[in-house]
This record gives sequence, structure tokens and C-alpha cells, in this order.
Amino acid sequence: MYVLASQLKNLPIISLQTGETVAQVQLLIIEMQKLEIVAISCAPMKEYPDPILMVRDIRQIASDCLIIDSEDDIGSGSDIVRLKDPIRESYSPIGAHVVSHMQRPIGKVEDFTINSESLKLQKLYIRQPIWRSWLGSSLIITREQILDVKPKLIIVKEATIESKLPLRKHVPEARS
Repeated sequence: MYVLASQLKNLPIISLQTGETVAQVQLLIIEMQKLEIVAISCAPMKEYPDPILMVRDIRQIASDCLIIDSEDDIGSGSDIVRLKDPIRESYSPIGAHVVSHMQRPIGKVEDFTINSESLKLQKLYIRQPIWRSWLGSSLIITREQILDVKPKLIIVKEATIESKLPLRKHVPEARS
């Protein structure tokens, strides 16, 4: 199942142990090169100054909440060494410029979908410039089309169609 990233913001995190809301989704921590969510930053709780929920501790992503086993699954971000770089980078594709591999501007990312099972980014929703938006609505770029990711730039494959017909060579006609 795919989930829009914008729908995850402020989603309550519910503990199966108590059945109560123990935190709230604040920010998705994304590993830029893999385009994969590695953790979720939660709204501050009294125990931790920077509460983090590792994705392995998420039991289920429902339409109205995230479900975890217990409040103990939420830890301090400063204690998790392997998350130091993704937390410091705080990468988000929202607002990143999208260009084709031929350097043609396509637009800016306005939202993205996440596969709720693998927690990988699957699709980017691109807002086009005004002069192009007259021709249609937002563009959707799939994960397979993404070639390179930089902090504020995403490079994607150019949408081209290869002709299966052989090209005819233009042979000048002989004039008499």
C-alpha cells in the first residue's frame, strides 16, 4: 500500500501495550542515496529531548495512526549512532528541483508516496512551472526513473520514445 508523505505528518503513534497515543509523527528521516525512511522524528516527549522511532519498530501504518508495540520503542536520537548522518542531513525531497538527464527543468517536488511495507519512496509528485501546468496537472515520477539524488536536485530519465523504424537517409535526387 502506498501512503502520501503529507498524510503521515502529525499522525498519532499508538502503543499496542497501552492502547494510547504515545507520540506524534513530526518528521521523516530519509536516507538520501537510498530514498528510504530509516526513522521517524516524533513530537517532543517528556523523557527525551529528541525522540526517534526506528522503522523496524513500526508494527503497522494505518490510515489514521502508526502502531508500535510500546512506548519503550521510542528512543533518543542522540543515542543512535548510525542515524547521526541522516539526522544531520535532514533530507526531504519536498521542494527539490527535478531535471532530466538532458538538463531540462521539469519542476519541483510537492509530495511523494511511500510504500508502507518497505518504507521506500515510490513516486514523486512534481509541480510544473505555470506555463507548463496549462497543459496538464502534476507529473508523477516513479522510483525507477530517478537517476541521481542531491540535497536540492533530483535527476530523472528523460521521457523519450525510441523509434523502431529505421531512419531513412536523405539522398539528393539527381537533376537532369
